Amino acid sequence: MWTIISLRQLIRHTYYYYYLYYYYYYYYYLYYYYYYYYYYYLYYYYYYYYYYLYYYYYYYFYYYFYFYYYFYFYYYFYFYLFYFYLFCHCTSPGS
Repeated sequence: MWTIISLRQLIRHTYYYYYLYYYYYYYYYLYYYYYYYYYYYLYYYYYYYYYYLYYYYYYYFYYYFYFYYYFYFYYYFYFYLFYFYLFCHCTSPGS
């Protein structure tokens, strides 16, 4: 009788510890993969975020300075052209 009870208890405890072991590793790997993919996507999210942000400001300042120098070039070009025309027109003989 004692042997049968002990054997049943042993089987019961064996299954009990088996399930504890199983659920422990199950939640452990679940936790591990959850944080793995969490930081994985977080990394790529900020990677592409700063990537596009960099190119956004890069092209923004690129076109900003492009039009800035374009505007001032033509502004001073026509400004000096106008004064050159007045100077030549007013100082030329027969004017």
